[in-house]
Amino acid sequence: MPAHSRHSTASLRQLHDRRRLFTALLQRREECTMLITQLNDALTLAEQRDPSYLQLKRAAELAYDELVRRHPDLYRHIRAALQPYETRCGRLSMTGSRSDLRRQVFAELERLRAAPLHGRAWQAR
Repeated sequence: MPAHSRHSTASLRQLHDRRRLFTALLQRREECTMLITQLNDALTLAEQRDPSYLQLKRAAELAYDELVRRHPDLYRHIRAALQPYETRCGRLSMTGSRSDLRRQVFAELERLRAAPLHGRAWQAR
C-alpha cells in the first residue's frame, strides 16, 4: 500500500472519529437539556404540593402590589428594563445572564433613588 494512501486512510478515519464524537456530544447535550427540563418540572410540582406554597405565593403577590403602590415610578423602570426580554406578562426569555440583568437594574434603581427627579430626591417610604 502506498504511503499517501495510508496517510489518506488515517486522515479519513480521524475525520470520521471526530464526527462520531461530535454527534455523541450533541446527543449528550440534548439528553442533559431534557433532564434539566424534567428536574425543573418535578421541582415545580413538588413546590406546588407543599402546604406553604399558597401562602408564599400570596406573600409574593402582596409584596408585588406593595412595590407598585409605594414606588410606581421605580416599578415602571423595572418593567421597562425587562420588557425587551418578555415573551408574555411575567415570562422572560433571555440568552444572557439573569443575575447580570438583575444587578444592572438594581444599580439603575439605586442611581434613580440618589438622583433628584423633578426637584425631589427618591426616598424609600
